[in-house]
Amino acid sequence: MTGPQAVLRDWEFTEWDSELFRRELDSFVPPQIFDAHAHLYDVSHFPPGTASAFLATGPGRADHAEYQRRIQQITPGRTTCGL
Repeated sequence: MTGPQAVLRDWEFTEWDSELFRRELDSFVPPQIFDAHAHLYDVSHFPPGTASAFLATGPGRADHAEYQRRIQQITPGRTTCGL
């Protein structure tokens, strides 16, 4: 899917995502993960109307707490730290 319909689902975590992790990744992703790359942001830091559609459809603020909440969805049972 391309266009606005694809963008609007970028932040949605689905059962398909959970199943993909269980089926393809769970057996070898270690209990502790070091993530050297993350994009943290606050939409209010962008001039009005300049935030990308990807950011505009996500949380208004992607801070460390939001990152941790979402990474736990993606990699359940793991501890993640990073830069």
